[in-house]
Parts: sequence; C-alpha cells; structure tokens
Amino acid sequence: MKAIRRRVRPVQAVVKCVDNLNFLREIPTDSVTIVLSSPPYNIRKAPSLSNGETNLSRSKRTNELAAASRRPLERDTGQLGEVRVPTGFRGFDHADVRVPSLAAVEAFYDALMPDLGLSVKSFGYVDPDGNWNAPSNEHPYNTVEYHETLVPGEPEHFIGFTEDHTMRTTATRIAFRVATVFDVERLRERVRELGARAIEVDDDFAAYPAVFFRDPGGTALEICARRPKS
Repeated sequence: MKAIRRRVRPVQAVVKCVDNLNFLREIPTDSVTIVLSSPPYNIRKAPSLSNGETNLSRSKRTNELAAASRRPLERDTGQLGEVRVPTGFRGFDHADVRVPSLAAVEAFYDALMPDLGLSVKSFGYVDPDGNWNAPSNEHPYNTVEYHETLVPGEPEHFIGFTEDHTMRTTATRIAFRVATVFDVERLRERVRELGARAIEVDDDFAAYPAVFFRDPGGTALEICARRPKS
C-alpha cells in the first residue's frame, strides 16, 4: 500500500456551501474544462394554478444556471473552448465510392468483396440530389453495397459504389486490411484474375506487405497486412 500511495499525485479538493449562481458568476472566463450539474427535479412539469409560479421560477433559475455554467467554458471571444473529451477511434463506418460506370465494375466487386469479408450485397437508387432510395421500375438501381454479415446488436460495416457519369478517377485510394501476408499474396493473384489494372506491390514488401491496384473503372485500391509497431 505504501508503494501505491507514493504513486498517487496529491489533489486538493475544496467544497463550498454557497449559492450556485453567485459562485458560477465569480469563475473567470476560459478557466474550466467541463461542468457537470444536476438541474432541479420536476422542472419539466406543466405549471398549474397551485404551483405554477414555483415551477416557472425554477425554470427561469435553471436557465440562468445553464448560462452561468457555459461562460467559464468560453474563450474571450465568446466561443466555446476546445472540448477535451478523449475517445478511442471506433473505425470507419462505411465508404461511399462514386464510379463512372457501375456496369464496368460490378462483377469485379461481386467476386472480390466476399474475399474481404463483405459478402452481403444490397441495391439502391441514389437520386440527383444524393438521396438514397430503394430501386423501382421507374428508377433502377445505380448503387451496390457490400456489407459484413450482420451480428445482432452491432451495426455492420459496408462499402457502396454509386454510378456517377461525371466522376473522374483520382489518386485517392481505399485500403482494405487483411490478416496475414499470405492473404495479400493470394489476393494479388485474385485481383489479377478479376481484371484489376496497374497492379504493384510495395518496394519493401517485407516491411509493408501490400498490393496496390485499380479496379476496371480506374478506382485506386490497396490490400495490406500492416504489422503492429514494435
């Protein structure tokens, strides 16, 4: 226990029994990182003849407290300061890829995506305003999506390809991660069989096992098996 105590940095805590509103007004601007507070109970209840004045008074005071709590978080410019809330990266939810011709790449992705764990295919129609809709006789599908197998309680990740005749391929590249170097080597031959273009491997494949290529429509892709940093 002594060893543990020596590792704990001493912290001074001060408890004040004062009026909250007066206390908050004394705190300098841009001096607080976060404010946690609990409003009075029942402030959302509709006022009545018997207690309406009390509830309205509580609501007014709560608004004053909220404003006073916000001010110490603001910069001198009146804007909220930087929110310092640490959070872990949760991964990318999905990718929305535009391709000049869906017909040119659909069969390619039909064959490749199951090898990358995206085996569930769905269809959609994206209108000129960018809104996703279910396809119909009037509007046949112009979007295909490839999803993970659904796990109850978890949102599945997916990638979608939407036809856009005005799209021009760029140097932007989408990289898919696989488990091992052997997967990279196997899939390098797989994409060659499927008609991928401009297939290359990293100059130092041992250090960065990756294969770079373009789909039949020109979209730049990568499959890699990066190792953890030592």
